[in-house]
This record gives sequence, structure tokens and C-alpha cells, in this order.
Amino acid sequence: MSHAVYLLDRAHTPRTSILYFVSGVVIALLPLFFKTQVKGSLLPDPWRSRSSWIVSGLKWLAFAWLSAEFIRVGQAIISTYPLNYLQADMMPIIRVMCQRFLTGKDIYAVIPEIWNNRPIYLPGMWAPFVPFELAGMDIRWGSVAGILLGLFAVWKIAPTFRQNHWLFLLVAIPAYILSVSIWEEKVERVIRFSEEGVVAGFYLFLAYALTRKNPVVIGLAIAGCLLSRYSFLFWVPAYGLYVFFFESRKQAIWITVTASVAVLLFFLIPYGFENFSWFASIPSKYPEFALQNRKIDPEYAHVNLGFSKFFSDAQVPFLFRLQLWATAGAPFLLLSLFAVPRIRKSMDPAMWGLASLKLTLVLFYNLVVVPVGYLFYVNTFLSLALWMYFVRLRFNPAPAELA
Repeated sequence: MSHAVYLLDRAHTPRTSILYFVSGVVIALLPLFFKTQVKGSLLPDPWRSRSSWIVSGLKWLAFAWLSAEFIRVGQAIISTYPLNYLQADMMPIIRVMCQRFLTGKDIYAVIPEIWNNRPIYLPGMWAPFVPFELAGMDIRWGSVAGILLGLFAVWKIAPTFRQNHWLFLLVAIPAYILSVSIWEEKVERVIRFSEEGVVAGFYLFLAYALTRKNPVVIGLAIAGCLLSRYSFLFWVPAYGLYVFFFESRKQAIWITVTASVAVLLFFLIPYGFENFSWFASIPSKYPEFALQNRKIDPEYAHVNLGFSKFFSDAQVPFLFRLQLWATAGAPFLLLSLFAVPRIRKSMDPAMWGLASLKLTLVLFYNLVVVPVGYLFYVNTFLSLALWMYFVRLRFNPAPAELA
């Protein structure tokens, strides 16, 4: 539902902004509270046994076709539209950062040729593009690769061979619609201008890690997300407490240590400690940037998703605080509810991590003060992973097959 709403946004912006938010909340909470197990096959025997291997093959054939289309369309877009910081400065800035990394220069020094400003991107945002710069390729292929790796994670979450795995079509079809919106650049020029494909890849990898329950992999995925776009920042301690008190203290410690060491090695030691006060001051500048953006383009907030359009210029600082309060409060509210035994019985522990993550992102992106269109793709892509896992657990579940 949220995918279709996303594509319709420019036709009825206020209404679809509300629908996008409501559908996101439903997508987040329904799998958490819907615990009914669908026993047996939804296909009659012997059709199920005859079709299982066919559908399993079609599932990966669909992924192969989707990947080929992304590569074909990506090539067309990248070859037609060269990087130009006057149109969008994100990828040109990231390219300079990659070049500086490869030549041993100060990555976070001022870039005189692009607005004479310091770059603000964390290592998880620019480092994945380094191999493409090293290979002499257009670094925007990194965004394409990030999306494809993220979709591969979603396909891996799909039901197993002996389950009702034909239900993956419930996610494959929205994935196709979402991909078409990127190919046709209906909402925002994701491949042409943005780095968001890498962010989507990190968050979908985190979704995959949460379904596998491997603490080291979860810790690495959390670090990758934190060092790309930290929109889920307040979810991290809530999830750590959830694992510590309701799953395994040992796993909670492993997740914390792995994520902490990764952030320390890849950010704080090489870059973070030296520029800590500057990095810490960046979020507080978002309201000012939003107001500047509104002066340049007064209609910008009104042609994109999010609730920014409902707030006046004078209310932008309040919207920024509301975003902080909401994203901080939502995961801890779900944690508090889960701590109540009577309420816990109505919630599915297997879905808590993904559902709380989705709810946090829904609030973060819908309350963002600068509602850039491509930002909403991460939140929308996560719906695919969440519902694929929901289908996997609910329809003909077999724990041995979920390993």
C-alpha cells in the first residue's frame, strides 16, 4: 500500500502524505500484533508439490530480471546525465571524498570547488563508493549496487522451498512497482542525483540480520546504518535493551560490542574524535537549512511526502523537536508495552525488532524538516523486508525450515 501511495504523491500531496504515514504505521504494527498462524498449504495438493520448485526458480528468475533492468536503466541514466554539482551536489561531494581517501588527503577539509563548504557525510555514506572510484567507474553505480544488494537481502528473507513461498509475489510486485518509480524517475532522481541506494542497502541488510538473529551480523549492520544515515539512532538502545531483557544477555553484549568496535574503528578513531564537536553540531543546523530551502523554493515541502507541508516557517523548529521526541519515544514505548506481561501475550517477539525499526523510520521520515523525495525510499524499501518476514513466519511456519 505505501508503495502505491508513494507513487501517487505528486497528484494529491496532502492526502497522500497522510495515507503514506498511516499505511506505514499499519505496516509496522500489524505484523507485531497479528499472531494468527495459517496452518497447512494455501494451495491444494498435489499442485503444491508440483509447483514448489517452479515457483522457487521463478523467484530467483524475477530477481535476476530485476537486477538486469536496474543495470540497463542505470547505464542509460548515468551515461545521459553526467555529474554536475550545480544540479545536485551530493554525489560530486562524495566523489571528492573518495578521491581524497585514495590519495591520503584530509577527507573532511573544505571543498573549495563545491560551495567552499566542509563535507558532512559519515564513512558509511562515502566509503561504499570508493571501489567504484578506484575502478574508474561512475560512482553512482554504488547506488545501483546498494539497491540490488538490499533487494537480494529481501529475496533471502522470502519463504523457504517447502513453505507457501509463492506468497513472495505479495512483495515482489510492490518491489517491481517501487523499482519502476526509480527507473522512470517519477518521484526523485535516485540514481541520477542521490546516494540513497547505499543507505537502502544498509537498512535492508539490517532487516536481514534481524531475521537471522546472529548478534555479530546485527552489530555490523547497525554500525553500517549508523555510519550512513542515523535516522534510527534512538531505536538502537531500545533494541539493545529488548534483546538484553527478553532474548539473551549474551547476544545483547555481542551486538553492543560489535557495533561499538565497528563505529570506533571506521569513524571515531580515524575521523570522529578529531571533528567530534563539528559532527555533533550538524543536526542542530537542520531547521536553519530547512528555512533557507523554503525561501529558495517555497513549494518544495508541498510537492514531496512528509508532514513538513503542514507546518509554517515559524513552526519548523517545533517540527524538528517533534521529530526527535517521536523517534526517541516510539521504540521505548513499544519496549514498555512489551514489558507488560498481559500486553506481551498479544505481541510476536519475532517481529519486535523489525516492527519497532519500521515504526521509528516512519516517524523520522514523515516528520523530517527537509522532505527530500529520495529520502522516503529507505522507509518504503524496509516495508518489503518486514512483510516478507511476516509472510514467512505466518504461513505454514516450520521452525526447522527457517534456519
